[in-house]
Amino acid sequence: MKKKIKFFIISYFIFLCLGVISCESCGPFPDSLKVTDLDWKIYEGIFIESPNNELNLSEINENSVVYNTFSIFIEPRKETYFSVINKINSINLISSAYACSPLPLKTNDNIENIEIFANKGFNTNHPIGENLAKIFDIIIFDSENDIYYEKFDLETYLISKPKVPTEMTLILKDFPIETSDFKFTIKYYQNGKDVNYLEFETNSIEIRK
Repeated sequence: MKKKIKFFIISYFIFLCLGVISCESCGPFPDSLKVTDLDWKIYEGIFIESPNNELNLSEINENSVVYNTFSIFIEPRKETYFSVINKINSINLISSAYACSPLPLKTNDNIENIEIFANKGFNTNHPIGENLAKIFDIIIFDSENDIYYEKFDLETYLISKPKVPTEMTLILKDFPIETSDFKFTIKYYQNGKDVNYLEFETNSIEIRK
C-alpha cells in the first residue's frame, strides 16, 4: 500500500514538472485589456436597422455633410495586462501546468460619461457651452459581448456605465439653426486601469439641414 502511494506521489510530481517545463515558453498570458487612448475620425454615416444591422461609413465630400449623417467614429486603443487574479495564478504550479491555453481577453474599463461641446451655438435649444450628448445616438460594435452595430440614445446608453466596446460611432440627430461650420470637443470619462479621462477636438466641418 505504501509503495502504491509513493508511486502515485512520484508520478504526480513528474507530471507536474513536465507540465510546467513544457509550458514555460508559452505562459502565463495577459488576461485583461485596458484603454490607453482613443483613435477617431469623422465620416458620413448611414445606419440601416435590420435583422443584420449595418453601419456604412464613407469619406465626407467637399467638407460638407447633412446633419443626420454626421458621424464621429471612435476606436478605443487597448493594451493587454495581467490582472491581480492572473498574477496570483501564475505562481501556482497547477495553474502554470495548464498555462498554454490562454483565456479570452476582456476589457475591465467602464465608460463613465461622454460630453460633446460645439465651438458655437448649435441651435436655439442648444446654445454654446451646452453638452450636446442629448442630440446624438451611439452605435456600438462590441465583439467581446456579442453586440453588433446596435443603436442607442447616447444619454440612455451612458446610464448603464457600460464596458468599453470595440468601436463606437456617434451620429447627430438634430439640425443646426443654419448651415455652418462646426467643430466638436469630445470629453470622454472612464473608470480605467490607468487612464480616466481623454479629450479630442474634431476638425471643422460644414453641417447642413
